[in-house]
Amino acid sequence: MILILSIMNFSRRMIFFFTGFIIGILILLFFSYTSHKRLLNIKKKKIVEKKDVKYFYNIKKTNSFKL
Repeated sequence: MILILSIMNFSRRMIFFFTGFIIGILILLFFSYTSHKRLLNIKKKKIVEKKDVKYFYNIKKTNSFKL
């Protein structure tokens, strides 16, 4: 009887351990995905800003030639 109860406690502990482990991995994956997505958005903004600067620089150049 005591052996059966100890096996049940061990299996219950293992179930809790693995569920906690899986939930922890899912949380880490979620945060790594969101941080990666945020970094990609920052890179896109920098690229767009550089293109805008080049575009406006070219407009200033063409306007200066017209004068």
